Amino acid sequence: MCTGSLVNDTLGRYLAAMIAAHEGRAINVKTDPYRIILETGESPEHVKKLLESADRIEDVLRLALENSQLFKNRFLHVARRFGIISKTAEMDRINLGKIISHYHGSPAYNETMREILLEKMDIGESEKTIEKIRTNEIRITIQPGLSYLGELGLTPRHIDVLKPGMPEEEILKAFKNRILNTYVRLACLNCGAHLEIKQAKDIDDQPECSSCGSILISCLHRNQRDISRIIKKKISKKPLNEEEKHIYKEAQRSADMIIAYGKRTCICLAGRGIGPETASRILSMLYDTDDKLFRAILEAEKTFARTKIYWK
Repeated sequence: MCTGSLVNDTLGRYLAAMIAAHEGRAINVKTDPYRIILETGESPEHVKKLLESADRIEDVLRLALENSQLFKNRFLHVARRFGIISKTAEMDRINLGKIISHYHGSPAYNETMREILLEKMDIGESEKTIEKIRTNEIRITIQPGLSYLGELGLTPRHIDVLKPGMPEEEILKAFKNRILNTYVRLACLNCGAHLEIKQAKDIDDQPECSSCGSILISCLHRNQRDISRIIKKKISKKPLNEEEKHIYKEAQRSADMIIAYGKRTCICLAGRGIGPETASRILSMLYDTDDKLFRAILEAEKTFARTKIYWK
């Protein structure tokens, strides 16, 4: 296809994304101003059909580009401009894919997508090319073997890989495993006893204090080491400063929820960026399966990741 580098790259990535979704595996794609080369098990007839029926090219590319090396490279530059990644950061210590996932939908993410679609793609001309294929102004011919120009296209060049998204069930399984193995800190609001730091999976359905038998048990982040001291200070009716008041209030609210919802409260609070207010909103809904609860926690984490950069 002698339609230029922008159109060929656009249509090449579109085809790779559609085939990756169908085959469920990574698809190698190479493009230049004169050709598109795909490494796939699909038949030429199937690829021809995809071109003739191509639709919503931009929507497909937006979904697929996040998994490409092109998006990662551009996001790195944009993230540095936005101050998300330090210009002196050591790249071998950064999980760029995880950062992109956390900032999905953020201004940095949207700017990366905008720049790629504007500078590296040409949606308008690609749609015109598809229309020419539909009206037979551009004919697709299937033939065995390689032409001389086709052979030239096989000389080593940069290869990009478009990967299918990770299956939802696999994502949920990994997420559940992480949450259940997260450590939280338990303390008794009745006597101030520090119970222990436990993984969420090991907490009793209705925990109680081993010292006084109370079920008024708070659940906080494992790094909240001052909670027992603050509780004992409150019990002895000593004045609390503003920070201590905030911590005690969080502990009190989590204890109230544990009485109402038991272990599920601790599972919610094990999520990143999820405090008692968010956990209360999640638990106020009825979940007939644990999977539905974990999906709600996952969505809350995603919201936190997208919005935390705007918090003061």
